[in-house]
Amino acid sequence: LRIKIYAYFVLGNHYHLLVRAPGGNIDEFEESVNRELARRINRLNSRSGKFWAKRYDDLEAVDEPAVLDVMLYVATQPVRHGLVRHPREWPGLSCYEQLLD
Repeated sequence: LRIKIYAYFVLGNHYHLLVRAPGGNIDEFEESVNRELARRINRLNSRSGKFWAKRYDDLEAVDEPAVLDVMLYVATQPVRHGLVRHPREWPGLSCYEQLLD
């Protein structure tokens, strides 16, 4: 699918990604990710049926300032949701450490 992932934060009931899709295949990528997550989480919890409440939303960041804004937005999600005081405190899956490099 040739997707480049630049930032991600996985929260309890949703996730945020900053990706680049040079092939214009973001729909196919999101469909695959959402399908696989739903399938595995449903199996883990011995359930079936619809997992996601709605289709994903995407926004296009067209220049460097917009990309930096989106990266900051993604990296601060646990703070925005009042779950932690600082992104480094998030115990879940995130790109925080990679962004520091």
